[in-house]
Order: sequence, then C-alpha cells, then structure tokens
Amino acid sequence: MLDNFFSLSYECLLFLYSVILGAGLGIIFDVFRAIRAVIPHNSFFVAFEDILFILVWTFSLVIFSVELSGGNIRFFCFMGMLLGFTIYFFSVGKIVITFIRSVSSFVRRILNAVFGRIYGFLRRCFVSVCQKVKYFFVDNYTNLRKSKKM
Repeated sequence: MLDNFFSLSYECLLFLYSVILGAGLGIIFDVFRAIRAVIPHNSFFVAFEDILFILVWTFSLVIFSVELSGGNIRFFCFMGMLLGFTIYFFSVGKIVITFIRSVSSFVRRILNAVFGRIYGFLRRCFVSVCQKVKYFFVDNYTNLRKSKKM
C-alpha cells in the first residue's frame, strides 16, 4: 500500500530529473526547428513534426514514469518537464535557433549567388540554342515557302 509514496528527497530528485528531461526535450525540439530553418516547410509538414514531437514527449513521460516513479505519472514530474523545456527554450534555445537561422540564411545567400550565376549561364546557353534551332527550322521553312510561291 505504501509503494506509491516516496520520500521527499526522492520526489525532489524526481523533479530534478524531470527538469533535465524537459531540457533534453527542448534540444530535440530545436532539432525540429533547425530542420525548419534549413528546409522551409508548408503547414502540413510543420503539423506532422509537431505531432511527432508530442508523441516523443508523451513517450518520454511514460518511460520516465514507469522507470523512476513506479508507473505513476506524477503531476510534479510533468510540471518539471514543462519547466525544464521552458527554461531551455527561452535561454539556450533562443541562442541556438538564432545561430542556426543566421548560418542557414548566410549559406542560402551564397548558394543562391553561385547557383543563380550557373542558372543564368545555362539559361543563356539554352536561349541561344533555341534561337539557332528556331532559325534553322522556322525561318528556313518561311524562306522556303516564300521561294516556292515565286
């Protein structure tokens, strides 16, 4: 009957572990945000990633509860996870995502400059070839029709 009760020191330790787990979930959430920063998504994929993260969060809470609190989901453990996530999100998470967005924007500008020039060169080559093909077929056909009418 007393298996469900823990000492105050063990509950404090569980709370500390849940705060650390919440911060770890914040890191996982930053992975999803980094993917969004590097590869822009539409709302369907953002929703899919959010649902996947909620499933990871739920799975983490269940495993944490089974392993450390005897299979009981304790409210203070959930609140500890939420607190750890919030602290991470508004401190280190802000710095990390700002850095990732800056690097992503810089790399995107470089790639646009490089591939923009390559694209421009290929486009000019393609237009030149198309103009020559047009001259060969269309203009020669028009000249041939004019010469037959005479």
